[in-house]
Amino acid sequence: MRIAALALVAAAGTIANAQPSVRVAPIPEVTVPSGTDIRDNPFLAPGDFPVGIQATKINLITHPNGGVLDGTNSNYVRIDGVPLGLAMSGATNEGDMDVNMSLNSILLDPSEPRAAYAFPNTNWDAILGEQASFSTSTGGEPTYGWAATTGAGVLWVQVADNGRDNGFTAFGAPTGTIYAHAQGATGSFRGGPGYNMVTGDYSNGNGTIFASIHALGYATEYVIDLAYAWFPYQEGWVAGSTGGGSNGSVSWNTSATAPDPDGSGDVSWPSRGPSLPDNASDIVTLAGNGNAQGSISFASTDLGISPESAMLFLQSGGDTNDAFLPGLVEAGDQWNFAFRRDAYSPDFPEEDEFASQSDSDMTFIAMPYDTTNLQGGMVDADGNYVTAAADNNTVITKVDTGTYELQVVDVAGRGVAAEEGMLMLQSLLAQDGDPTDPNRNVLS
Repeated sequence: MRIAALALVAAAGTIANAQPSVRVAPIPEVTVPSGTDIRDNPFLAPGDFPVGIQATKINLITHPNGGVLDGTNSNYVRIDGVPLGLAMSGATNEGDMDVNMSLNSILLDPSEPRAAYAFPNTNWDAILGEQASFSTSTGGEPTYGWAATTGAGVLWVQVADNGRDNGFTAFGAPTGTIYAHAQGATGSFRGGPGYNMVTGDYSNGNGTIFASIHALGYATEYVIDLAYAWFPYQEGWVAGSTGGGSNGSVSWNTSATAPDPDGSGDVSWPSRGPSLPDNASDIVTLAGNGNAQGSISFASTDLGISPESAMLFLQSGGDTNDAFLPGLVEAGDQWNFAFRRDAYSPDFPEEDEFASQSDSDMTFIAMPYDTTNLQGGMVDADGNYVTAAADNNTVITKVDTGTYELQVVDVAGRGVAAEEGMLMLQSLLAQDGDPTDPNRNVLS
């Protein structure tokens, strides 16, 4: 087994990417709605437009009396503290979390009454009752932050501190500890409105991304601590999010339309880094067998990105209760991928093992080993570096089968605490007997 591991140190903006920043959606002008919000307060603008990597860990808390998985009390969710920009909004619920960056400073002030609504931390019954009454229009929960948007960058979501018992039952029996999988869902859904990073409008949908959390082995959503990182196209990251059709076509996600600074009118800005081609099929190829399988290759570009020179990170962009688990393996100058259904069991071979071709929505990030300040690299199952990043100081040690310890050290030689950033992980394990077929390992 091989593991691609990347440490995003010092929270945000410390990793520099070498690709030029051209032909990306410009920073939009904000359009603040007139009138008052659901709290009878004037609508507010968001904070400053997020520049550079945004990364944080989110501690989520469930109802103290427990509940039923996907049932009673499962939608009672609150955030512990005031994290970097993720706020409750609208119908945020078990497993679905709106991602809001750079909130209006009023919502960060504990003395401000509206802060309690952005970060609910009291009165459990009021939390769910109010969420249930909100619409999905500008009448939703007033978070007043920038909504992660496909045309502006990619969102990587990772479970933090995996393995958790929320005190829930399922089919009348305690679930005990549940492990989870998370991803950034690109289906233009939000529980409450936010400011679109392409259009500047206060709205729902239109290319917005949310964090989606799944209970492994249960085919339902779950609440567990998570971390996320935002990679803006303005910085030139080699990244993108694509949608796959039932006919085998692949295209960049395009939802938000905004003016082109070159004066050619409104443009549906594609969800891709500026150095990638207009046609997503030049990068992502589906196998054409009806499954969410295929390959990712940068051979059509002059970027020089291959398994020899870079790490690749992959997540599903879908949102179904049955998690689609991403797998990658190196295959010459490209990577092969597959999305397998978590609910599949070999005991029931009549069921589909793979997600369908039409469910092949995905987000990927290519990280060259020579990226400035990059901490991490590819390691083998024994915890030895196969390839380390050029600036890597991070030490990885195998503790036990499937368990590793990382000591992240930045380029200045300073040890970095877990609270200062997040860790991105990607399995590169192949199926037994076929080195070209990715396995379904989940890392956290």
